[in-house]
Amino acid sequence: AWDSKELKQRIVADQNRRRLIQKSHQIGVPPVWDFQPYIDASQQYVRSGQWTTEVESKAFLNC
Repeated sequence: AWDSKELKQRIVADQNRRRLIQKSHQIGVPPVWDFQPYIDASQQYVRSGQWTTEVESKAFLNC
């Protein structure tokens, strides 16, 4: 069973918190929401122009 009074309190509190955050974002510099990966994308993909099998064979250690 749901406690409707508690649920309403939690919803109103969350709405108030979101309104406060929205107002603070309007005052100063707005937050940047763009994702910036912290990896070197040039090392992420094969860019040599060689056949995949050649590149993969060089990727493994010869034991």
